[in-house]
Amino acid sequence: MLVMEPVYYLGKLRINILTCNIIYLLAVGMLLRCAEDIGLHTDHIVSPYTEDTINFFSQSNTQETPNALETVQILGKAHILTKQSNPAHIVLENYTLKSIPENLVQGIEFSILKILSTARITHKRFKSAVLNKILGALGTICTETLTIYGLKIDDVNRGNNAISRLGRSVWEKVRSVRSGQSARSVWSVLSVRAGPSMAVESTPILALSDSCSCVLNIKTFRIFGSTVLAIKWLLERVDLSQSRITLSITGGLELDNLEILDQFNAAAIERLKLCGFLRLDSLEGKLFREGPLPRVLIISTIYTLSLKAPEQIVRNIVANHWEVMKISNQVWGVLMQPSVQPKHITADLLMLYLPHNNSLSEIAHTLRPPMGDNTATVKVLMIDFYFPCDILTRPNIMSDLEWISRHFRGMYMLIVDPGYGLWQLKEFARNNQVVIQTNPALTSIKIVGIECLFVPNKKQPVLCFSLEAWDLCIQGRLVDELAQTQADLSQLSPLNQELLMSHSGAEGASEPLCPICMASLDELAKADPNTEIYILDHPTHRLCKACLVGVISSREGVDSFKCPICRGELAYPLHKNKIEKNAQGLFELRTGGSGGPLGVLSFPNNNFWEVSTRF
Repeated sequence: MLVMEPVYYLGKLRINILTCNIIYLLAVGMLLRCAEDIGLHTDHIVSPYTEDTINFFSQSNTQETPNALETVQILGKAHILTKQSNPAHIVLENYTLKSIPENLVQGIEFSILKILSTARITHKRFKSAVLNKILGALGTICTETLTIYGLKIDDVNRGNNAISRLGRSVWEKVRSVRSGQSARSVWSVLSVRAGPSMAVESTPILALSDSCSCVLNIKTFRIFGSTVLAIKWLLERVDLSQSRITLSITGGLELDNLEILDQFNAAAIERLKLCGFLRLDSLEGKLFREGPLPRVLIISTIYTLSLKAPEQIVRNIVANHWEVMKISNQVWGVLMQPSVQPKHITADLLMLYLPHNNSLSEIAHTLRPPMGDNTATVKVLMIDFYFPCDILTRPNIMSDLEWISRHFRGMYMLIVDPGYGLWQLKEFARNNQVVIQTNPALTSIKIVGIECLFVPNKKQPVLCFSLEAWDLCIQGRLVDELAQTQADLSQLSPLNQELLMSHSGAEGASEPLCPICMASLDELAKADPNTEIYILDHPTHRLCKACLVGVISSREGVDSFKCPICRGELAYPLHKNKIEKNAQGLFELRTGGSGGPLGVLSFPNNNFWEVSTRF
């Protein structure tokens, strides 16, 4: 029995060791599992203010616009994700001073954060102290886009008016703060003198003037439907010095100048968009006078802006290279008005527009503002007309093209869009091709969405006959007549050469010539002696001029049309060889003519007024 005891002891020891190893492995597995779970969510924030922050944003939650922050559960606790992919919003009317925590989680990176007032819908008014406390609680706002909507501050004015009635004795009390008296005792005096109209939820009015309570680390700052007073109030309480921003202000503001932009104090305003203003009298401001200027400038409104620009600001704007510039023709006229020294401006994309609320007299003065010897180098030029009137007739659009050809260089694309209507220009666009000789790099000219750029046709040209030439052709005498002018028939296609040599397929003068109108040669001559006969892609596929114009006008493609006989594709505009009688009364072959029955308009044109009267 004594001999067996060590064996028993060793066996028990092995069991204990094995049990410990199993427990150890299980513990390590659990730790690894927890570490893995935590590792999957390393982009979360650990903060004692997590619950307060979640509850704060949930106060703006509705069924239509959910507002829950994205969180992760770790060891049974919720943590806010650093990067929030869903837009978040704060509805100011949903908060009171008591419902706003003193501190919120810092370091949240929003994709879009919107701070808005619903006063226009709910007819409620938030108090400025509420927004002031929200900004202080947020501390630093990190977001790609910060949107401020419908901000209107009224209670600051009411408070200021009440203060102005307190008298000099009360302001002596305010000054005594500097000599040691507490702000609380001063507030008690103000409350007694001013009455309840001064009270803002027991918050001293001194707190309303605290500046830079919130740092903005943002890329895009959008302000919609907010008053000038509210914008200035907000800018006193935020710090944009760390942000290079795209700034967009939209709303019916009335401004004497652009000095309000100086109050943003951003590291840089890289893109500036001012939309919907009712009035803007001047471009005066530190931004345009001292710079650095933005790369994008958009001033867009349906109203005419009778603004002025100091000469120094004009020089700065003209000297800047613009990625995008969108301004009205009237503002363009202010910048590029004739000067002693020629001005030159450069823009990758230039958009000029005529506002909707323009009188006819205003349109007449701003449609093509005089530029003198000034020029612009533009890659893409867009001209928009936002008004439903008939001022843009075909001669008007030709005047625009002439103006463009004389003052703009380097264009790759030109787009003329008539806005609401003016669909009569479609007829002009369908029946004319345009060449702007001063811009040889042009790849597209679109008028009302129709491509109008003339590109010389590299395909086989069509053959065109005058009626007299066709009459000689069907008689077999045309080749002899052409020999007198030494016509080079080798420039024609083999099929068309055969047509001239053998006049095969040529019917008599009384037989139907055009398969569409079924008119004979005699009938065409009686109707219009100057009409022409066109041979399309085969000698038997021929049309009179009037019918060809109809076929081309109803084409579906912008650079081609279909032969009405075989439905084959034919390039447009037409490139033609024409046989007709010259001034000496001899028949000749003219090669390389372009345009066919449709016009090819070339700009600039020294005989422009003579050409435009034909339309």
